[in-house]
Amino acid sequence: MAALIAAASAIFAWLTVRSARIQFERTETREGRASIAGNYLALETASSEIFKYMAENHDRIGKLRGTVPDKVLGASKNAEALGVLLQLYYQSLNLFEVCARFRRDDLVKPEVFASWIAWMVEILEDSYFRRHWGALIRSNYTRDVRDIFDIGVDIFSRPLEEQLRNRAFYEAVGEIMGNCPVIANWLSDTKKATKWTDLTSHRKYLSNGTMQPASPVQLPISPAA
Repeated sequence: MAALIAAASAIFAWLTVRSARIQFERTETREGRASIAGNYLALETASSEIFKYMAENHDRIGKLRGTVPDKVLGASKNAEALGVLLQLYYQSLNLFEVCARFRRDDLVKPEVFASWIAWMVEILEDSYFRRHWGALIRSNYTRDVRDIFDIGVDIFSRPLEEQLRNRAFYEAVGEIMGNCPVIANWLSDTKKATKWTDLTSHRKYLSNGTMQPASPVQLPISPAA
């Protein structure tokens, strides 16, 4: 009898622990989803502030973006604009560093991280950034960001055709971030646009966007008397 009671107690304890573990995992999953959503929202909110900064300073820094001759970049009259541009780099990379850390910790999905690479491509296209990356900017950032932009500056300094250059950069970032195929193949995966006609729901609409009339109801044919 004592053995039976002990066995029953052991089974009850096991069921209790199992139930608690299942409940914990469910709670952890909910909190994990909420955390990921919160991280994504925080990144998007912060990036909006940087885009606002870019828009407000467009007239001052617009002519210094992309490939610019050294004599223009070095002109004293552009000192203020160059300072604004440098702040843009710091703000952008600070946020990208957070995004990279979130990706490492699996707190944002690879699709989110990959979508940010296009923003970094725009920065790497600036000859001013590439010139000052190593001596002025690089030491402020963590290993992943340093690796990504070390490789990026190298790739963007080579005479590669634009599409080939960008593909090489995405593949390099994918390799750095744990051989991630989502990041590496991002340009290929986003190349084909989704067409409305590929969706089943388009069938109930006419080409002019109005709904098709309902099919006429066929009355049942009475059987011959």
